[in-house]
Amino acid sequence: MGKIRVLLLVNRWYPDGGVENFLEQLVSETSGSIDYAIMSLTTRVDSDAACIKIGPVLSSERVQDMFAQGSSIASVMRRGHYDVVHIHASNGSAFFLADIAKKVGVPRRIIHSHNAGAEISGNPLKRAVGTACALLFSDAPTDLWACSANAGEYLFGKQPFNVYFNGIDLVRFAFSEQKRANIRGELGVADDEFLLGSIGRIALQKNPLYQLQVFSELRKLVPETRFCMVGSGDMEVERDAEAERLGLGSSLIKVSRTSESDAYYSAFDALLLPSLFEGLPFVGIEGQAEGLPIYGSDVLPRELSITDRILFASTDEAPSAWARRIAEGIDRYRIEERPSYAEKMRAAGFDREACFATIAIAYRGGGR
Repeated sequence: MGKIRVLLLVNRWYPDGGVENFLEQLVSETSGSIDYAIMSLTTRVDSDAACIKIGPVLSSERVQDMFAQGSSIASVMRRGHYDVVHIHASNGSAFFLADIAKKVGVPRRIIHSHNAGAEISGNPLKRAVGTACALLFSDAPTDLWACSANAGEYLFGKQPFNVYFNGIDLVRFAFSEQKRANIRGELGVADDEFLLGSIGRIALQKNPLYQLQVFSELRKLVPETRFCMVGSGDMEVERDAEAERLGLGSSLIKVSRTSESDAYYSAFDALLLPSLFEGLPFVGIEGQAEGLPIYGSDVLPRELSITDRILFASTDEAPSAWARRIAEGIDRYRIEERPSYAEKMRAAGFDREACFATIAIAYRGGGR
């Protein structure tokens, strides 16, 4: 059976982002049978993935330009002679992109929903355009996929869709005492200090100011506590101002980028995930594989309730309530139990080899 050609399409490439990590691993795992290209509409594809990289295609991120410059997108799709265009989406504008693929003759046109909400501060025009595209071009995709039921229902409503879980490397994301010691040493965190952590964009979706408020309350209960925030984003200025207001000083550790998220999970004692909306966040899967206690918001999809290491609560609660739960869990979760959780995640179906093999079969029209 010959190779097929697949175009992986995103609106914007976020280095170290969850979807981007998913695509890089997908390419790495299945490129033996598939020729991939990654296209970002509005940014450069800053990736080491072993495939063709295309972008930016549009002159700006304005929603008007996606329509005005649709011929540029069509030209890329036409030149590539793709068998599949796999659109990774968070809003209904993906249906317009699927329609472009349909018009240039791409046989398989997949929209893959990765989120279960939209930025609260987002552009109302973008939201309105997304809704209109989903209605006008509803027949453009051949397949509707989602990373969770919540993400599928958000973007596709009552239309039928298939759920494909976000598989991870369960060898890499297994708790390691050595990695723990290395990262804590680099950060200057003592063995007897409790290290709370978060990994993700510093953006509204991830609720970074609430994270800081929870940490501030936790320090009152557990003084020997530090907080490591890994990530960058458009709320860094607000994050830093809130940290100063709360007087966090050197107890807050900021890491803008890392290629060693697995080592940071091992270094952390608990993970904070009070997101305002999510599809099926990789951090919640990776953290559980490392046996890390996770304190997440109640908007997270229940598919994330895989092990006994995740606790859900409402962000309507005071940060002090979250802090109390974290403090109460310090003696409950034993570090010597953490190495066993990678196998628990494998048994639950989150091994990347199995997940990506299923996707490769689906590209050819098999599977679900």
